[in-house]
Amino acid sequence: MHSEDGQKKTHDIVALAPTFNNERTVIGIVSRALERCGSLVVIDDGSTDGTRALLDAWKKAHPQDDVRIVRHDVNRGKAEALKTGFDLARRAGYTHALTIDTDGQHDPDLIPDFMRASEANPDSIILGERDIRHPDYPTRSRFGRRLSDLATRLETGTQIEDTQCGFRVYPLRIFETISCCMGRYAFEAEILTRAAWAGAGIRNIPITCIYQPAGERVSHLHPVYDGLLGALIHFRLLGRTLVPIRFTRVPDSIGGESAHRSGSGISRLASWFSPRHLWRQIRNDPASRSTVAAGVGLGAFIGSLPCFGVHALLGLYLAKRLKLHPLTVVAGTQISMPPMSPVIVFASIWVGFTMLHFKTPVLADFTDLSVWDLFGQVILEWTVGSIVVGTILGVTLGLATSVALRLIPEKR
Repeated sequence: MHSEDGQKKTHDIVALAPTFNNERTVIGIVSRALERCGSLVVIDDGSTDGTRALLDAWKKAHPQDDVRIVRHDVNRGKAEALKTGFDLARRAGYTHALTIDTDGQHDPDLIPDFMRASEANPDSIILGERDIRHPDYPTRSRFGRRLSDLATRLETGTQIEDTQCGFRVYPLRIFETISCCMGRYAFEAEILTRAAWAGAGIRNIPITCIYQPAGERVSHLHPVYDGLLGALIHFRLLGRTLVPIRFTRVPDSIGGESAHRSGSGISRLASWFSPRHLWRQIRNDPASRSTVAAGVGLGAFIGSLPCFGVHALLGLYLAKRLKLHPLTVVAGTQISMPPMSPVIVFASIWVGFTMLHFKTPVLADFTDLSVWDLFGQVILEWTVGSIVVGTILGVTLGLATSVALRLIPEKR
């Protein structure tokens, strides 16, 4: 897009409104979004109700406005609808895209707040942050949001709030570098992590959310299927985080938030290990207590694995890659010390034998084997069982740590 003097605008924003079977709310949302943004693209993702006819009639009533309506023949999911909108916006010359849902939860009156925040931070993703303490906030959504926020923090080392909120502004330049593989709602979690890896800024602004009564809510989120997709993408992203290969960066240092290392290697190492820093983190930043608990839980999982002698080293490596305080992980690995270590080893072998042979072990299962066969069998059973036992211990110890940290008063 261009200004009146023919110069290309450096900040030209368009609202993207993906919709699927939202005939009751879509016209009200897109009308107010157009009024507040000035440019609008509606992506009808294969609606089968009256949405299409309503949008056609509404478009005819706005012949002079900057409105585009594109359609998918069949429902492809929110991710594909957003990608269609991003491609169209880039080809039309827009620099930024604001995404808003049409189910009535996002308030279009907040669009000017997003536009001002984006103009002040043009290289950053502007992300809405809903009040998680709102009495109408669904309990299931609250739990899923906390897990998603924690996973994103482990992947990026950045505290990003409300990673599941779809009310956002994207600088379209990031899509020249970033590509996402997940569909449906998992796309919106994946893009934040990959954007942080690429060096793009991510900034939250508080928003209000409209929660309709249970009988009036129109949601196309499938709790089980979309929950599994969300878990899968975070599993993949966490796995990529552990690989010591540099991430592709957005050209020209978009985001302007480069990491600057100061001081000697010894001073940085001392700062990394500093228990004082850990205590300040716990007291000053309640949101970081979840990462402290995650570090202890991860350490307990590592301590359960059959790799005696390198538990601490493995814990330090994972703490570095996941941006966790090293003392929390190392503390968790101490579960491998007596008197717990014999119990964990016995439980792991017992669980591994049961899983591999579909029966509980008895002494005769081990006495008829040669030394080498016995050694190989026990190592395999120990390894398989330790993953299960370690997961249980890690989750249990992590939750216990989280509860204990709530007893520490927050610094005011």
